[in-house]
Amino acid sequence: MKTVIFLYFFLITPFCCLAQINDNNNKSEVDLSDFGIDSLYNEELKLKAEQGKLSDCEFGEKIANNEFNKQNYIYYSKELVGSCLYCDILQHDYNVKWRFSNNLFSDEYYKCFNMEMSELLNKKYGFDIFKKTSKKVECVYNAKRVPISSEDSKCIPILIENQRNEKIYIKDSCIEDTLKIRYRVEVTFEYSLIDTMMPIVVKSVNLIDMDISSLNSPRIIASLSKFEPIKSPLHQYIWDICSAKIAYWYKFQPYNELPEGEKKVNTLYMGANIWLVPES
Repeated sequence: MKTVIFLYFFLITPFCCLAQINDNNNKSEVDLSDFGIDSLYNEELKLKAEQGKLSDCEFGEKIANNEFNKQNYIYYSKELVGSCLYCDILQHDYNVKWRFSNNLFSDEYYKCFNMEMSELLNKKYGFDIFKKTSKKVECVYNAKRVPISSEDSKCIPILIENQRNEKIYIKDSCIEDTLKIRYRVEVTFEYSLIDTMMPIVVKSVNLIDMDISSLNSPRIIASLSKFEPIKSPLHQYIWDICSAKIAYWYKFQPYNELPEGEKKVNTLYMGANIWLVPES
């Protein structure tokens, strides 16, 4: 009985192995079709077969409408060398994917495709997105960056994140007492900080309000605001000194180091403490 069982197992085994080999061969054939020819090129081959009697221009316009209706925004050009900031901004701002033309279709096809797609996209957004993108690229390349020497940078304290809690002093000959100034400031940027394509350009810095207290007294001497007139000449003097210094400092802060959650707007509201001290 044992011999019969052994022979039965021995006879079945080759068939199982053969079936497994056949399954593997079939699977191999499927895999080869997936990794054979470039899938995008295959799609364009199928597309070319659908042209029929349509002219190259008519076919280009038809396909542009089809892709637009599928929200698949494409723009074609001849191959270029190096990075393409224009392409990156188009995709970042308007989800327009940049593709290179090939010899399957004529120049006339790509020309009509691009013209039709451009017209559809401009209608969708209500303005010429391609002109706006070109202007944005010019802004990036022509943005004026004010260089700061290492010597000058020592005069600009880091206010957006003072990790070491260092005291920041302003010395002035007209100040007779050591004053603690707690302030709030509004910083507006030319472009949103979340848009990493654009340079960080501070458009304006406005002092909103401040509380003034003395080192010799815990109580607040005065609370000043840009929304209310300042009656005391000394308080106006303090406001003007702090406003000028703060505006300069916040113009050159390392805003790129801010957490991502704070970069979603064009305007930031921040505050800190500074010390106004007599000039010895």
